Formats: sequence, structure tokens, C-alpha cells
Amino acid sequence: MFNEIEYDFGTVKQSGGVVSHNFDFEYVGENPVKITAVPTSCACTTAEVSNKELKKGDKGVLTVKFDPNLHEEPHEKFFKTITLITDPKLDKQPEVKIWAEVNLDLGPEAYKLKETHKD
Repeated sequence: MFNEIEYDFGTVKQSGGVVSHNFDFEYVGENPVKITAVPTSCACTTAEVSNKELKKGDKGVLTVKFDPNLHEEPHEKFFKTITLITDPKLDKQPEVKIWAEVNLDLGPEAYKLKETHKD
């Protein structure tokens, strides 16, 4: 169970560097689980969890990072998702969402990722 499931970074400057947010959670399931992966919906977003093996009552932090200068993003507010994959698989996979809008103060020529990519 997450204390919050969405976070809005607001407008982030392309030149501002990577931004991050911590999502606090508590495991409320009956059976122990292991977090085996933390996939994100885009290469510009990374995530890691503080505690990968959980039993009922354990608390942890999911740290999500977003790079506003990796590649082109939508021109208005957009979101990225982060999912916790567990073993055994939970009935409903925990997921959080980050929102942002990028201020292209450096311009598209400054993107770190130059080649075409597929998220």
C-alpha cells in the first residue's frame, strides 16, 4: 500500500537535471513477497526500491527518477508509470505514476539520446 500513487513534478526545466521523488509504502499482504523488477514505461524514468523482500508490516521506499533531457517528450503535461513486479505475483500489481511538463530551455539539439528509440 502506497501513501500516494501519483506525484506531479510540475514544469521541469530541461537544463535542471534529473529530478526524483520517493513513494513510501507498507506491505499489507499476508504472505511474504520478493520484488523482482521495477519496470518503467519509458527510458527517461528509472526506479529502485529500498526493500526487495517483504513480509506483512514491512515498510519501504520506491525512489523514482526522471530525466527531462533524455529525449523528446510530449509538449504538454504527460505521465510515466512505474510497476512493482513480485514473486509470487500479486492479484493487483502495485503501480505509481509521475506527471511532468518539460520546459525546453536548451532546445531539442541538447537531448542526450539522439537516435530514434522505442519506449
